[in-house]
Amino acid sequence: TFIPSDERQHSAGTQRMHERIITRPRLPDGTGGGMYKIIDDASKLSEKDWGRVVAVFVTGQVWQFKNWKYSNPAELFNHILGVHLTTEGNLTVDANVKSWNCRVLHLAKNKEHLNAASIKSFWVALDQYISVRKPHMKQPAAAARKKSASSAAAAAASAAAASHT
Repeated sequence: TFIPSDERQHSAGTQRMHERIITRPRLPDGTGGGMYKIIDDASKLSEKDWGRVVAVFVTGQVWQFKNWKYSNPAELFNHILGVHLTTEGNLTVDANVKSWNCRVLHLAKNKEHLNAASIKSFWVALDQYISVRKPHMKQPAAAARKKSASSAAAAAASAAAASHT
């Protein structure tokens, strides 16, 4: 059952996470794989960090991009994959998002099993974006297997990671 994050955090008595690291395993077909740092404040990114940004989730509000390297959304989405989420009951897409180069994904609040297609669509789009726009960030399959084995132990011991390897 879908519970909005602010409601979930309030009921659990937890504080908002400002960053999170996820590890995505390489798929049998050789696609995917890597570590991703998810952050909630892009204004703190350095010039080097911006070179490693692969996707931005957007609300449709232009103010979201204030103090970013690319404060103009049209320019931003020429450099970075844009993603906008809608949920059942709120499937309207903001006019700004429609005019930007963004992928729109639909999520079901109460039918989570239906979200698999949207999640897969996101990862396929991200893999394709990285292959075409940032191929230097892709790992060769052999290096990824070796790194995956050694980084699993390191990841368990430490949460220090890069935004995408």
